[in-house]
Amino acid sequence: MRVRVATLLMVLCLIAAPSLNFGTSLDERSSQSTHTSTDGENDYHESFVLEGQLSDPQDVDTYTIHSTNISVHSLTFALGESLHVEIYSDAGVLIERNLSQNETIHFSGMGENLSIDVSSIVFTAINNYTFGGYSSHSDGEQMIFISAIQDDDASGTLHASDFAGDKVSAWVGGNAPIRLALDTSGDVSVSVHLMDLVGGDIIPIAGGSDTSTIEFRTPDTPPGSDIWELVVRLTSNGSATWSLHAVVDGVGDSLCVHDCSGVLDADQFPNRAEDLTEERFVYTGAVGLNDSTDVYPVFIAGESWETHRVIATIEGDGVEVQIQSWNNSGDFLQPLDVATGVGTIGLNVTPGYHAIKVTGAGEYSLTLHSVNTSNPDDAPIDPGKLQDMWKEFIPFYIGIGLVMLAPMAYVLWSLRGNRMSGNVQAHERSRLKRLRSRLAELIEFEGDEHEITSALEMLEAVQWRATEVEMGEATLTHHTGSLTLKAWHLAAGTLLVGIHIEEQSWELAALRFNASAGSEWRITDVSPASLYDGDEIFLGTLAAGTTRFIRLSLEGSAETLDLHLSGLVDGEPLAAVPAKALLMD
Repeated sequence: MRVRVATLLMVLCLIAAPSLNFGTSLDERSSQSTHTSTDGENDYHESFVLEGQLSDPQDVDTYTIHSTNISVHSLTFALGESLHVEIYSDAGVLIERNLSQNETIHFSGMGENLSIDVSSIVFTAINNYTFGGYSSHSDGEQMIFISAIQDDDASGTLHASDFAGDKVSAWVGGNAPIRLALDTSGDVSVSVHLMDLVGGDIIPIAGGSDTSTIEFRTPDTPPGSDIWELVVRLTSNGSATWSLHAVVDGVGDSLCVHDCSGVLDADQFPNRAEDLTEERFVYTGAVGLNDSTDVYPVFIAGESWETHRVIATIEGDGVEVQIQSWNNSGDFLQPLDVATGVGTIGLNVTPGYHAIKVTGAGEYSLTLHSVNTSNPDDAPIDPGKLQDMWKEFIPFYIGIGLVMLAPMAYVLWSLRGNRMSGNVQAHERSRLKRLRSRLAELIEFEGDEHEITSALEMLEAVQWRATEVEMGEATLTHHTGSLTLKAWHLAAGTLLVGIHIEEQSWELAALRFNASAGSEWRITDVSPASLYDGDEIFLGTLAAGTTRFIRLSLEGSAETLDLHLSGLVDGEPLAAVPAKALLMD
């Protein structure tokens, strides 16, 4: 093998980002006589160019590059016809491949310098070639931290023996649209997770080896100040390089890490509220499709009797602002009043916690301040200046008490009368039950006429209202302002008729029974004994406030019976005729 000297251009590039945490620094590298790259002390990355010429089939060019056990190298065939490349160390061959123009290979160091042999695959003519490459001596577990993603880049290399890989960590707020663009060279696998720094929850986002662009939105954080940690882990089965571009799309809210939550819980007031004074506070933000509402809790200091006016000014197209006044005096915070509009609006509130809400779609600028509109004369009197004079009002309290108790005395007296009336009514209802049972037995077993008459007379002595309740539902009822007429069908051809006169007496009263269809009804027996003729009973005078009961027996075959009560009231003839007939079946 013939070894010839080729020109080696070394371009040293030091990458020292403050967020990059590296392992141990590199020692000063030794110089090599055969195509050896040289660099300064403590350099991490170095670029190089290998240029040469293969002039005959047996021609082989050999280069030596500096390498450590954490070095990752990249070699790109930039110019020339296809070549055979062999990369090796004292331990053996690492890579042996045929390369075409623009093809790139990656390989890792194992703790000693590496040699590169370049030769022809099939020699046809003189071959002038150029290789470009770089070496990274900073691999290990590399961790890149971004304090808050906006539009940031990160990159690194993966050693063949680096099983831990590289990690990119960044902080981001809630409800943030994230876009990750990943560019890799080599067999790189990526996993993306979100971790809640408050609760510790871990949410997987994406993973795999074919991931180039990842888009997602972080979950909402109700306080707005909570932070999600975005963790991107990159690993490889061999030597590889990677670069990551992270972007937060859209405009965030200036008061929060990214987005101020649209949900407000009363328990969050003490932790989220901003102190609002007469000084003007300006907040910027945006609302839209996935973020239609931003809520800003505020706190106004002051005495409970004071009145403050909250003034809000919203600037922006397609947005409006709402001021919410909350009740701070109860056991629980709750909204009381609202004012909504565009431009400048105001609302009077008491000191304590309140809320400002922005809704719509678009970017906005919100200006807030409060003005104390209280009158000093409204301040409550100092309790120390008051005198206890309650004894002077004792006569007044006694008089008011007697006046208020007077209606109660009247009510108690009225209830006494009602109890007496109730006792009498209960007694009469008990008496009525016995009379009803006795009357039914007398009629059923054809008792003595005197006993039937006596029972009916006792029935008349009972209060009419109690009679209506205890006698059961009447077969026929007719009621006017001056009288009530009821008839009970006791047995075949036997009726019990009750007449109660309300206000005016009836003279020459008579009760007649007519058949609506069929043969006429004829009276055969009446109790108490009364004058009757055919189908008519003569009742004489029915005094006002009295009740008359009549038991009568009828003969006839008609299906229905019409009752007709007639007489003189105030000297004028008057008749009472029920609207429907009495069924006799």
